[in-house]
Amino acid sequence: MVSPNQSTIEQNMINVKSITGCLIIKGSGMTSLRAFSNLEVVKYDKDLCPAYIAAILVSDNMLLRYLGMPKLRKITAGFSGMRLIFNPSVCLFEEENNRLLNTEKFVNFHVDICDPTRTYCRLDIEQGIFNEANLPTGCQVLEYVLLLNYTKPTEELQYKLNSIEEIWGALIITNTDLTSISFPKLNKIYNTALQFPTILVQNNTLLKSISFPEMKV
Repeated sequence: MVSPNQSTIEQNMINVKSITGCLIIKGSGMTSLRAFSNLEVVKYDKDLCPAYIAAILVSDNMLLRYLGMPKLRKITAGFSGMRLIFNPSVCLFEEENNRLLNTEKFVNFHVDICDPTRTYCRLDIEQGIFNEANLPTGCQVLEYVLLLNYTKPTEELQYKLNSIEEIWGALIITNTDLTSISFPKLNKIYNTALQFPTILVQNNTLLKSISFPEMKV
C-alpha cells in the first residue's frame, strides 16, 4: 500500500518498468501517480497479493486528480486488472481512458473524463444499470451495462439507441417483445462488468433481426 509521502515514492519508483504481484494505492495523499510514469507492465500474482483480486487497485484517494501513467499498456489480471474506485477528484483524458480500457479487465467506477469530446452518460450508483426507462437521449458513451428486459418496441427507444457508440459494461437483451433492434453507431463494448458476458441475447421469441453495422470484432 502506498504511503502519503509522494516525493519519496517518486524517488523510489520513477524508474520502475514492471511489477509482479500487485500495485495498491489506497487512501493516499497523492495528487497524481506520476511516480509510476515509466511503469509499463503489471503482472498479478495471487500468492504475493492474497488479500487483493486486482492487479492494480486505486481507491479512496481524496486528493488524487490525475493518473499520469502514460506507458502502462499491459496488465495481467486477477479477477480484475486495474480498478479505479472512490477517487472523487480524478479525471481521465480520453486517450488515457481508451488505452486503459484496452488492458485486461479494466474497471472504472464513476471517473470523470477530462475535456470530453463526446456525450458520456452515467447513472448514480443507486440507479444501477441502464434500461429503456432511464436511458437518456443523445448518449454516445454509456458508462455501464445496458439491460433491455421485458422491453416493448417503441420509436423512442430506437431513437435513443441510434446515438450510442460505446458501452463500458455489457449489452443484455432478454425476454423482450422486440421484433428488430439496431445499434447503428455502436462500435465497441468494453466489458467492465465482469459478472456478465459482453453481449447476451436470449429468450426474445419475437426477435427476427439485430444489427451492429459498425461493430468492431
